[in-house]
Amino acid sequence: MNRFILSVILFSLFATMQSHGQLIHIVTSSMDNGPGTLRSALSIAVSGDTIKFDNSISQVNLTSGQLLIDKSLFLQGNPANTRLFRDTTAEFRILEINGNGIPVVVRIHNLEIANGQTLNESEEPQHGGGLLISGSSDSVWMNSCFISGNQTGKSRFSPGGSGGDGGGIYNTGVLTLNNCAVEGNKCGEGQRFCLSGKGAGLFNKGSVRITQSKFLSNITGKGGDDWTPDGTSSGYAGGDGGAIYNQQDLQITESEIIGNITGVGGNASVGYHGQGSGGRGGNGAAIYNTGSCSLVSCKIQFNITGEGGYGTVSKGVSGSGAGIYNLSTFTANNSLITNNSTGNISLSASEGYSGNGGGIYTNSLFDLRLVNSTISANITSKRKNIGSGGGMYVKTGNVALVNSIVSGNFVNGTTPEDIAGTVVADYSLIHNTQDAVISGTANITGIDPQFMLDGYNFRLRAVSPAINAGNPDTTGLFLPLLDIDKKNRILDARVD
Repeated sequence: MNRFILSVILFSLFATMQSHGQLIHIVTSSMDNGPGTLRSALSIAVSGDTIKFDNSISQVNLTSGQLLIDKSLFLQGNPANTRLFRDTTAEFRILEINGNGIPVVVRIHNLEIANGQTLNESEEPQHGGGLLISGSSDSVWMNSCFISGNQTGKSRFSPGGSGGDGGGIYNTGVLTLNNCAVEGNKCGEGQRFCLSGKGAGLFNKGSVRITQSKFLSNITGKGGDDWTPDGTSSGYAGGDGGAIYNQQDLQITESEIIGNITGVGGNASVGYHGQGSGGRGGNGAAIYNTGSCSLVSCKIQFNITGEGGYGTVSKGVSGSGAGIYNLSTFTANNSLITNNSTGNISLSASEGYSGNGGGIYTNSLFDLRLVNSTISANITSKRKNIGSGGGMYVKTGNVALVNSIVSGNFVNGTTPEDIAGTVVADYSLIHNTQDAVISGTANITGIDPQFMLDGYNFRLRAVSPAINAGNPDTTGLFLPLLDIDKKNRILDARVD
């Protein structure tokens, strides 16, 4: 049975269970422990109970360690959000949810999970700086919550280690986020000979549904250095998945992933006689996907992959796929992928090597499909070695574009290039096709789509050739009734 469907069934059972004799526990103390505290309420509550907060409690100050939920509960914060905050220099995450093999359903409303910090230099990487959902059969429903300023620990000083994954959230269960913000979280860096953590906002090994939420300014860590005297060495890669690293099932609707950054690569043989190369920057500043990922009515904008590290032989390659780095199945419907860039474009052109795919990088035996989406103003950075695919880089795989626009993307900072690779396009506008192999029907190529303001406003002018140029047969396209501006998608019986 699909894990998300199972979670819906469990949620229904939980709702029924709540209506029969549930208790409501009120948190009256902001302290870490003792009578009236959240920790006390969690210990005495039984499955099906509700925990609320007195109106005087705006923040719970945690000092002794993480909170654990191992039963089905409803946590209801105050309307302005009740903050769960690590208020000490001791290192621990804020909250773990684990039913220990017994499925639990946890609902969380109006809470902020902030300033968590898993252990630095632990023997094994400690994941989930803010929230760890460690039970694979557990379901968590979060509404109007904030996950902010959390961080996983950096790696130990030992070959083969890594920083912790999931700076904000690490999920192995079934997670639903509605009207939430995941902002300013970080993954621990890799120390010498080690990798950085991945998925600064969210690392997903389970099933996730995200609706009307934002992932903002999350950052993965720097890759570890490799200083091997008188030998050949390479720096380690910066962390992948600035906002999200997905290994399983991820569906995102009406959400924004903006301003996330992957870590820089580690340095090699600096100050020694070795012959080293810098590590690559992290890939997938917005989303790094190795599972199944779908976007509907989303904005993926202003995300940046990390620079390559320094080395005595060569600087490392900047990360690829600043918007999307895809190694499996990916679909985007009714979405914007714009203004993303590989590496920091302000650095000298003589330094290092650019990553590929400013907007999208795909290398998969499975399908990547874009419907009614726009890819524009994405850039591969100006480097000694020019990256490919300002808008999209297709290394391998079946790529399909339907009713979509790819225009105004650049390589080397200033050279137009929308697609590098082979795509099948239908009823789409692709402005620059010089490095693309395109098949399909009813496409418009070599023509400016006439955005309202290139690079900023991607609505179409009245004179745009793309207006009413979409496929009149929308069967099987699964189009939302409204476009990303909440206006009718189909007007005058045609799709733009």
